[in-house]
Amino acid sequence: MQKITSTTELKDAIRQLEYKQTSEEQLLKDQFRLTRERLAPVNMLKTTLSEVFTAPYLIRAVLKAAVGLTSGYFSRRYFTSVPGTLLKRLLSRIF
Repeated sequence: MQKITSTTELKDAIRQLEYKQTSEEQLLKDQFRLTRERLAPVNMLKTTLSEVFTAPYLIRAVLKAAVGLTSGYFSRRYFTSVPGTLLKRLLSRIF
């Protein structure tokens, strides 16, 4: 910073420093508000759940499990409703 030699330069420097102080204060308040909002328990839970449910590997795993459970349910239901023990024995030997 350069040397101040007159009162007008001093007033101008003070004005610049006050402006800098108020702008930095506003930035700090905005950052605090944003941090407080992000650290709220509800927002943290929302963020975590959205990250979990948008993960591609998790979606594939859930779909595979759903398809496996559904096919197992319907195959068990179908084979228990098929009449005749001969057909059941034949199918059990094939699979």
